[in-house]
Amino acid sequence: MAKYSTRRLAQSFQQTLDHTLRNASIITNSDDLVTVNGIRISRSAAGWRYKNRVFRYKKSAVGYVLHTLARNKTGAEQILFLDRNVAKLEEDVAWYSTRLRTAGAAERKITLKNRISWDLPRLQALNEQLNQCLKSIKIA
Repeated sequence: MAKYSTRRLAQSFQQTLDHTLRNASIITNSDDLVTVNGIRISRSAAGWRYKNRVFRYKKSAVGYVLHTLARNKTGAEQILFLDRNVAKLEEDVAWYSTRLRTAGAAERKITLKNRISWDLPRLQALNEQLNQCLKSIKIA
């Protein structure tokens, strides 16, 4: 009897989660504001903000909120991790590129080019992972 009720409870919970994402309403109110089921995601100077979290991309913030609504902590944390790493690598590549233009010594230029060539493939791979993670969110 207990086994039956546990399974039934699990099915009921899964149906609730499916219903939550099936009825997810994503509204772009303006260029600086997105609303997901009444939850506001706004643009700030640092990026896109949801509560105390800051995201580089709007799609990451929306994906994080959708995972949070579905109570999928693992997926939400994965999006947060990937978004932060992508932002860090983008900043690094931009900084190296800027310094490369003003570098005087040949050794310094070589070092900066090596850093850029090291970070670009990592940035591409992380971006791809982030996109795959976001595509895995099922909204019917």
